[in-house]
Amino acid sequence: MSFTYTPPTLSSDDEARLHIAASIASSSSSSSSRTHRPAGTRPHAAYSKVLSNGSLYLGNLRSAQDDHLLYKLKVTQVISIVSEGTALQIPKTVKHRRITLSDLPSEDLLAILPEATKLIDEALRTHEVVMVHCQHGLSRSASVVIGFLMMRLHWSLAATLDYLKQRHICVQPNPGFFEQLRVWEDQVNGPSPASML
Repeated sequence: MSFTYTPPTLSSDDEARLHIAASIASSSSSSSSRTHRPAGTRPHAAYSKVLSNGSLYLGNLRSAQDDHLLYKLKVTQVISIVSEGTALQIPKTVKHRRITLSDLPSEDLLAILPEATKLIDEALRTHEVVMVHCQHGLSRSASVVIGFLMMRLHWSLAATLDYLKQRHICVQPNPGFFEQLRVWEDQVNGPSPASML
């Protein structure tokens, strides 16, 4: 099934883009935008602040199910990128959207990116605070957040990946997702000069 997402036209679209870009710029020097991890957990992040204004977080399953954490971060919407059959216990105090995707290189990331990025975009435009998560916060949710930032800010894949790794060090899209993000880059930003040779 093919779904084409066209971002809604806003009279203040440039303002919205500048707002996100300003959030990103101010987070570059902010140590508070770094990875957060409860004591005693594994070395990869439970969750990380993607935008310094606190409107977008990237997390794992545990962080998305933690009612206290979601309240503390003021999260109003959780977007789960999980395999079919994954048991979720997302608190009823937040809006919840589930998108089914397994973490396999053969999975069709491009089929869900338009819907997922649209959900994030619409939530941020209405001043919601969003957490995007998958099982470990490494591949599926990271790929969706990369796709959103590329689409919204017209950044290259390399620049977006570098930016996100500074905030969530364990970002690691699987090889199949990485290749599909290259295709997404061309779809949202136009082909790069090198890809046209």
